Amino acid sequence: MSVPKKSELARVAIGPDVATEQALVERGQVVSTMAIITALYLSNSAFKAVIDDFIASATALSASQTKVTNLEAQLTQARGDRDQAHIVALAAHGAAVKQVERVSKTPADVKSYGFVHLEIVKLGTIAPVAIVAAVNHKTKLLDIHVKYPPGVRGQRCIIEISTDPIGATTYHRLDGDGVKRALSGYAPGTYWIRAATSVAEGRSDWFGPVSVIVS
Repeated sequence: MSVPKKSELARVAIGPDVATEQALVERGQVVSTMAIITALYLSNSAFKAVIDDFIASATALSASQTKVTNLEAQLTQARGDRDQAHIVALAAHGAAVKQVERVSKTPADVKSYGFVHLEIVKLGTIAPVAIVAAVNHKTKLLDIHVKYPPGVRGQRCIIEISTDPIGATTYHRLDGDGVKRALSGYAPGTYWIRAATSVAEGRSDWFGPVSVIVS
Protein backbone atom coordinates (compact mmCIF):
# COMPACT_ATOMS: atom_id res chain seq x y z
CA MET A 1 0.00 0.00 0.00
CA SER A 2 1.42 3.37 -0.93
CA VAL A 3 1.90 6.01 1.72
CA PRO A 4 -0.06 9.22 1.05
CA LYS A 5 1.91 12.32 0.28
CA LYS A 6 2.20 14.81 3.14
CA SER A 7 -0.17 17.20 1.40
CA GLU A 8 -2.75 14.42 1.17
CA LEU A 9 -2.60 13.40 4.86
CA ALA A 10 -5.66 13.90 7.03
CA ARG A 11 -5.19 16.38 9.85
CA VAL A 12 -6.35 16.14 13.46
CA ALA A 13 -8.37 19.00 14.94
CA ILE A 14 -6.14 19.88 17.91
CA GLY A 15 -7.90 22.99 19.21
CA PRO A 16 -11.01 21.37 20.71
CA ASP A 17 -8.91 18.69 22.47
CA VAL A 18 -6.59 21.13 24.23
CA ALA A 19 -9.11 23.91 24.94
CA THR A 20 -9.63 22.66 28.49
CA GLU A 21 -8.25 20.02 30.82
CA GLN A 22 -11.56 18.18 30.72
CA ALA A 23 -11.57 18.14 26.92
CA LEU A 24 -8.12 16.52 26.93
CA VAL A 25 -9.28 13.93 29.46
CA GLU A 26 -12.36 13.12 27.40
CA ARG A 27 -10.28 12.77 24.24
CA GLY A 28 -8.04 10.29 26.03
CA GLN A 29 -11.09 8.29 27.09
CA VAL A 30 -12.41 8.14 23.53
CA VAL A 31 -9.00 7.14 22.14
CA SER A 32 -8.69 4.43 24.80
CA THR A 33 -11.84 2.74 23.51
CA MET A 34 -11.33 3.19 19.76
CA ALA A 35 -7.64 3.30 18.85
CA ILE A 36 -6.82 0.10 20.74
CA ILE A 37 -9.00 -2.03 18.46
CA THR A 38 -7.51 -0.79 15.18
CA ALA A 39 -5.26 -3.00 13.05
CA LEU A 40 -2.36 -0.54 13.20
CA TYR A 41 -2.45 -0.37 17.02
CA LEU A 42 -2.44 -4.18 17.22
CA SER A 43 0.35 -4.63 14.69
CA ASN A 44 2.67 -1.63 15.09
CA SER A 45 4.49 -1.46 18.43
CA ALA A 46 5.77 2.09 17.88
CA PHE A 47 2.29 3.41 17.11
CA LYS A 48 0.86 1.46 20.06
CA ALA A 49 3.46 2.95 22.44
CA VAL A 50 2.56 6.50 21.43
CA ILE A 51 -1.18 5.89 21.83
CA ASP A 52 -0.67 4.13 25.17
CA ASP A 53 1.41 7.05 26.42
CA PHE A 54 -1.34 9.52 25.56
CA ILE A 55 -4.02 7.35 27.18
CA ALA A 56 -1.93 7.02 30.35
CA SER A 57 -1.25 10.76 30.53
CA ALA A 58 -4.94 11.59 30.05
CA THR A 59 -5.83 9.13 32.81
CA ALA A 60 -3.28 10.74 35.15
CA LEU A 61 -4.68 14.17 34.29
CA SER A 62 -8.18 12.95 35.10
CA ALA A 63 -7.03 11.67 38.49
CA SER A 64 -5.28 14.97 39.23
CA GLN A 65 -8.35 16.95 38.23
CA THR A 66 -10.54 14.79 40.46
CA LYS A 67 -8.16 15.42 43.36
CA VAL A 68 -8.32 19.17 42.78
CA THR A 69 -12.12 19.08 42.61
CA ASN A 70 -12.32 17.14 45.86
CA LEU A 71 -9.89 19.48 47.61
CA GLU A 72 -11.78 22.53 46.36
CA ALA A 73 -14.98 21.06 47.78
CA GLN A 74 -13.21 20.47 51.10
CA LEU A 75 -11.84 24.01 51.03
CA THR A 76 -15.32 25.40 50.40
CA GLN A 77 -16.60 23.40 53.36
CA ALA A 78 -13.65 24.49 55.51
CA ARG A 79 -14.27 28.14 54.66
CA GLY A 80 -17.92 27.72 55.58
CA ASP A 81 -16.92 26.16 58.89
CA ARG A 82 -14.42 28.98 59.45
CA ASP A 83 -17.04 31.65 58.77
CA GLN A 84 -19.46 30.01 61.19
CA ALA A 85 -16.73 29.74 63.83
CA HIS A 86 -15.98 33.43 63.28
CA ILE A 87 -19.60 34.33 64.01
CA VAL A 88 -19.55 32.27 67.20
CA ALA A 89 -16.23 33.79 68.31
CA LEU A 90 -17.50 37.33 67.69
CA ALA A 91 -20.57 36.65 69.83
CA ALA A 92 -18.45 35.14 72.61
CA HIS A 93 -16.03 38.06 72.42
CA GLY A 94 -18.89 40.53 72.77
CA ALA A 95 -20.19 38.72 75.85
CA ALA A 96 -16.69 38.65 77.40
CA VAL A 97 -16.17 42.36 76.70
CA LYS A 98 -19.44 43.23 78.45
CA GLN A 99 -18.36 41.29 81.54
CA VAL A 100 -14.87 42.84 81.58
CA GLU A 101 -16.31 46.36 81.22
CA ARG A 102 -18.83 45.63 83.99
CA VAL A 103 -16.12 44.74 86.51
CA SER A 104 -13.32 47.08 85.35
CA LYS A 105 -12.89 50.54 86.88
CA THR A 106 -9.49 51.47 85.43
CA PRO A 107 -7.48 50.84 82.23
CA ALA A 108 -5.24 48.59 84.31
CA ASP A 109 -8.24 46.44 85.19
CA VAL A 110 -9.05 45.99 81.50
CA LYS A 111 -5.47 45.07 80.70
CA SER A 112 -5.33 42.57 83.57
CA TYR A 113 -7.95 40.46 81.79
CA GLY A 114 -5.95 40.45 78.56
CA PHE A 115 -7.91 43.13 76.69
CA VAL A 116 -6.81 46.51 75.34
CA HIS A 117 -8.23 49.62 76.97
CA LEU A 118 -10.15 51.87 74.58
CA GLU A 119 -8.94 55.43 74.75
CA ILE A 120 -11.45 58.01 73.64
CA VAL A 121 -10.08 60.69 71.32
CA LYS A 122 -12.16 63.75 72.18
CA LEU A 123 -13.04 66.00 69.30
CA GLY A 124 -11.96 69.57 69.86
CA THR A 125 -9.01 68.78 72.10
CA ILE A 126 -5.74 70.36 71.08
CA ALA A 127 -2.66 68.18 70.62
CA PRO A 128 0.83 69.25 71.74
CA VAL A 129 2.94 71.10 69.20
CA ALA A 130 6.42 69.88 70.13
CA ILE A 131 8.41 67.37 72.14
CA VAL A 132 11.92 68.24 73.25
CA ALA A 133 13.87 65.22 74.48
CA ALA A 134 17.57 64.91 75.30
CA VAL A 135 19.94 63.28 77.77
CA ASN A 136 21.19 65.61 80.48
CA HIS A 137 24.82 64.60 80.72
CA LYS A 138 25.19 66.20 84.16
CA THR A 139 22.33 64.29 85.79
CA LYS A 140 22.42 61.30 83.38
CA LEU A 141 18.64 61.62 83.09
CA LEU A 142 16.50 61.62 79.94
CA ASP A 143 14.69 64.97 80.05
CA ILE A 144 11.40 65.31 78.18
CA HIS A 145 9.49 68.55 77.71
CA VAL A 146 6.14 68.53 75.93
CA LYS A 147 5.01 71.91 74.64
CA TYR A 148 1.37 73.00 74.23
CA PRO A 149 0.06 75.65 71.85
CA PRO A 150 -0.02 79.18 73.31
CA GLY A 151 -2.95 79.66 75.65
CA VAL A 152 -3.63 75.97 76.31
CA ARG A 153 -3.60 75.30 80.05
CA GLY A 154 -5.20 73.00 82.58
CA GLN A 155 -4.87 69.84 80.50
CA ARG A 156 -2.98 66.82 81.74
CA CYS A 157 -0.12 65.51 79.60
CA ILE A 158 0.09 61.88 78.52
CA ILE A 159 3.55 60.70 77.46
CA GLU A 160 4.43 57.30 76.04
CA ILE A 161 7.84 55.90 75.08
CA SER A 162 8.85 52.97 72.88
CA THR A 163 11.89 51.29 71.38
CA ASP A 164 9.83 50.52 68.27
CA PRO A 165 7.56 53.22 66.81
CA ILE A 166 5.57 50.74 64.71
CA GLY A 167 2.49 49.49 66.52
CA ALA A 168 0.45 51.09 69.31
CA THR A 169 1.05 48.19 71.70
CA THR A 170 4.82 48.80 71.72
CA TYR A 171 4.48 52.02 73.71
CA HIS A 172 4.83 52.26 77.49
CA ARG A 173 2.93 55.00 79.29
CA LEU A 174 4.91 57.07 81.76
CA ASP A 175 3.57 57.82 85.21
CA GLY A 176 2.42 61.33 85.97
CA ASP A 177 0.63 64.00 83.96
CA GLY A 178 3.08 66.91 83.77
CA VAL A 179 4.61 68.32 80.62
CA LYS A 180 8.13 67.73 81.95
CA ARG A 181 9.65 64.37 82.93
CA ALA A 182 13.14 63.31 83.99
CA LEU A 183 13.68 59.58 83.35
CA SER A 184 16.38 57.24 84.54
CA GLY A 185 17.30 53.64 83.90
CA TYR A 186 17.16 53.67 80.09
CA ALA A 187 19.83 51.59 78.35
CA PRO A 188 21.73 53.03 75.38
CA GLY A 189 19.68 53.00 72.21
CA THR A 190 17.07 54.93 70.22
CA TYR A 191 13.72 55.67 71.86
CA TRP A 192 10.54 57.09 70.39
CA ILE A 193 8.29 59.46 72.32
CA ARG A 194 4.73 60.62 71.67
CA ALA A 195 2.43 62.84 73.70
CA ALA A 196 -1.18 63.99 73.95
CA THR A 197 -3.24 66.37 76.04
CA SER A 198 -5.86 64.81 78.29
CA VAL A 199 -9.18 65.95 79.74
CA ALA A 200 -11.84 64.05 81.68
CA GLU A 201 -13.73 63.12 78.52
CA GLY A 202 -10.73 61.77 76.65
CA ARG A 203 -7.44 62.69 75.07
CA SER A 204 -6.26 64.56 71.99
CA ASP A 205 -4.61 63.03 68.97
CA TRP A 206 -1.00 62.00 69.49
CA PHE A 207 1.84 64.34 68.63
CA GLY A 208 4.91 62.43 67.43
CA PRO A 209 6.64 60.18 67.76
CA VAL A 210 9.99 61.94 67.94
CA SER A 211 13.23 60.04 68.46
CA VAL A 212 15.92 60.51 71.05
CA ILE A 213 19.24 58.66 71.36
CA VAL A 214 20.41 57.54 74.76
CA SER A 215 24.17 56.91 74.74
